[in-house]
Amino acid sequence: MTQREEYRVWDCLMTKQDDYLQSAADAMELVQRAPSNEDKGRLLKLAQAWVDLADRARKAARRIRKPFLAEPLEPNKLERHPD
Repeated sequence: MTQREEYRVWDCLMTKQDDYLQSAADAMELVQRAPSNEDKGRLLKLAQAWVDLADRARKAARRIRKPFLAEPLEPNKLERHPD
């Protein structure tokens, strides 16, 4: 996988993280309107599951993202860009 492809995957995972967190927030809004404690408990579990997914997406993105300088230097690249 090229570095550009890794960044695309990273961007997708970060978008997923945002989506998961939004779903958790939506579930928490539903908790406030739920009529029974039983429903509130289920919705709280759902919100926690969304937060857990967001955390997994964040961790996956951290594993994929690499700093630019982590790429090995290639001699032909150095020849094209002399200092």
